[in-house]
Amino acid sequence: PEQVQQLLLQIFDNNTASILNATTLLKQYIKTPNSFVVLYTLLVNSPILSVRQLSAILLRKTFSRHWNNLQPQEQEAFKNGLLHVLVKEQTRPVRMSVAQLLNIVARITFPLGQWQTLIDDLFKISQSEVHDHREVVLYIFE
Repeated sequence: PEQVQQLLLQIFDNNTASILNATTLLKQYIKTPNSFVVLYTLLVNSPILSVRQLSAILLRKTFSRHWNNLQPQEQEAFKNGLLHVLVKEQTRPVRMSVAQLLNIVARITFPLGQWQTLIDDLFKISQSEVHDHREVVLYIFE
C-alpha cells in the first residue's frame, strides 16, 4: 500500500513528468486483481485526504472489473466497510467520493439480492443527528 500511496501522491505533484509516470503506472496497476484490496486499504486507513479520495475514485472506476473476483466474505466486508467509512469520514470531498462508490456497488449488488440490509443501513445513517450523514444518504438515493 505504501508504494501505491506514493504513486497517488505523485498525481498531485507539480512535475509533469512525475504526474505522467504515476498515471502510467497506476493505469497498469489498477488492472491487477490485488489493486482493489490495496486501494480499499488506502481508502480506509490513509491519513492523507487526497489519497483517500483518489482511492475511492479508482475503486469506483475499477469496481465492475474486480468485484466478481472477490470471495463472498470479502464482498461483505467491502460493503460494510464502505458504510463505516461513509459515517466516519470527516471531509466532504472524500465522503462524497465514497458515496459515489457506494452508489455503484448498490446498483450492481442490490438488484441481485446481494445487499439486503442496504436500505435499513442507509435509513439508520439518515436518522443521525449529524447533517453530513443525512446529506450523503440523500445523495446516494439520487
